[in-house]
Amino acid sequence: MSLGREASARRADQYTDVRASAEREASRSERHQPPAEPGFARPEQEASRDVRIEVTVNGEHYEADVWEGESLLMTLRDRLGLPGSKNACEQGECGSCSVLLDGELVCACLVLAAQADGHAVRTVEGLAEGDRLHPVQEAFARRERSSVGSARRASSSPPPIS
Repeated sequence: MSLGREASARRADQYTDVRASAEREASRSERHQPPAEPGFARPEQEASRDVRIEVTVNGEHYEADVWEGESLLMTLRDRLGLPGSKNACEQGECGSCSVLLDGELVCACLVLAAQADGHAVRTVEGLAEGDRLHPVQEAFARRERSSVGSARRASSSPPPIS
């Protein structure tokens, strides 16, 4: 197993442990309290599920309130407006969500956003040097141009980078 895969596997294990713990805690607290009115969450539920993170993405500082079980991928795409990392398999197999976390290649779908708190993330959007595209960005652009007007399968592999 390569170093990058080992790191992703470790992060996946951490993600699973944290998520399972959060789900057990949520389940335990919900069993002992009456349900909230429709459309309203109990204050203690909101507070227990939101985590404030600070992260540097592509050299820019961001702060966000995220759900404790939210993946780094969803935070990047939905909260920070960086859609370059794609959501395909959600299992760390396809690599379409790959980012550099403190210089280490990880699958953003397997890393909790809270785990990235205080760290540096580099996405595909941040690879360019000035106006010149990075070879990885060029490969994505070629892929997008070649697929216009055709349906793509989420599990298809990206073209090799030359």
